[in-house]
Amino acid sequence: MKLTEELIRKRQLQKLFEVFIDGPLHVNYQAGCRASLQEVEGQILSLDPVTREQEIEMFKLRGEVRRLQSMIELFPNGLEDLKREIDDLESEDLQEVGAQPRNRDRYEDFLT
Repeated sequence: MKLTEELIRKRQLQKLFEVFIDGPLHVNYQAGCRASLQEVEGQILSLDPVTREQEIEMFKLRGEVRRLQSMIELFPNGLEDLKREIDDLESEDLQEVGAQPRNRDRYEDFLT
């Protein structure tokens, strides 16, 4: 029954994720990430990678761009991962239930 309890917790977490993603907090979070992304992209465009220092700064800013892009999709990707985990747990739970002998089988074993 441990699987069932974990499955219940993960389904509750899924509902919370969905509420958050559909809500204004997530919209504002993504808007903030996009604004930061635009700012960093503007900084990259303003650099002229002639000197080694500016070239290094450009590499740093490109890393920042990748980080911001991944932050925008963080929660939707987390929800998808959680849904996959729930599907896996459901299939494990069904296999566990299917592996347990039914009461009728136990009764027939008792009679023989």
